[in-house]
Amino acid sequence: MKLVDIIKNFISQENSDFAILINGSWGSGKTFFLKRVVAEEVKKISCKLSATDSKPFELVYVSLYGLTSADELQRRLFLEINPSLKTKGGKIITSLLGKGLEYIGLD
Repeated sequence: MKLVDIIKNFISQENSDFAILINGSWGSGKTFFLKRVVAEEVKKISCKLSATDSKPFELVYVSLYGLTSADELQRRLFLEINPSLKTKGGKIITSLLGKGLEYIGLD
């Protein structure tokens, strides 16, 4: 079974967290493989939203390079899932919201 088929099979399972780590030396083609090969195949798989509604899976790519904590990973994932927060206005809003939550003790 090819690696792409293994990944597609994993994603198609019900009760899976859908996280895949691709590890390898720098320049070995990990990002290319994920974004060009795997992403195209993943888009062909439907995600069931309800009994009558489904949509294609979407790839969320986050590099672990430079990350030092699970909190940093969680922040990067959140920004990738909500790309509007990466804009200048989004950064201002999230910064203000973070300061507000910190002020009331909910950071």
